[in-house]
Amino acid sequence: MVFGEQKMPQWLEYDWILNSVPSKYRVNMELDSILPHTSMQMLLHVKCGSKDPRGDGMTLRERRRVEALERKCVKQLDAVYAGIIDSGSEVRMYFYTDKERDFEMLRELLDKENGIDCVCKRIFEPQWQTYYKLLYPDAAKYQTVRNKTLIDNISKRGDNTSAPRRINLHMHFPTEPLRLLFQEEARLAGFVIGDAVYAPEQDLPYGVVLHRISTLCKRDIDSLTTRAIRIAERFRGVLVQWDCLLISKGSPLK
Repeated sequence: MVFGEQKMPQWLEYDWILNSVPSKYRVNMELDSILPHTSMQMLLHVKCGSKDPRGDGMTLRERRRVEALERKCVKQLDAVYAGIIDSGSEVRMYFYTDKERDFEMLRELLDKENGIDCVCKRIFEPQWQTYYKLLYPDAAKYQTVRNKTLIDNISKRGDNTSAPRRINLHMHFPTEPLRLLFQEEARLAGFVIGDAVYAPEQDLPYGVVLHRISTLCKRDIDSLTTRAIRIAERFRGVLVQWDCLLISKGSPLK
């Protein structure tokens, strides 16, 4: 499913880091509504990799074997498919079930797999900890999806996304003291503090604009927004949006 097949609307794809490695996450967002009404409390975790690990990740042949195994798991297991993480050299799949035989069936599938190295385990998770803490996107993770959309739109307008420019991050907080505490922490983290904003009509009326020089390469922007969001969360704040000056290709500003 993650390897080029038609995407299902309830699945969300985003970029994140797993064990210090840039990875592609896909999560079944529809499952968030299932937890209060399900007896599926057994997590099945499958990890696949090359039998002969290389620095450049799995071969195309090995990836096709993983795709085939993924399809078998989805078709044969009486389980809900929660998500998948592709780290280049490893692929991890996550399912929830309430049937012991699904674990036995999964082990049988893996025992028959000779082209890739696969292991599986089961974990009792009544609160779906892996789904919510690893797979389901929090504010920082979901922002990376918005970042891609915005960067793609800017690029379509002829912007030179590799050119450094000032990025403006608009942060908002419930009280002025919290905003001031945030500003000091943001300054220590390398952000330049810009104008303060007061918008009484908003739920979080006390705002401030942070500035930082960056390209529009997605990894750079993801790093900036994640850092700002993580600091803001400590002070009950959020990132509302970010913007920047457009630099057209061929501009003397590049």
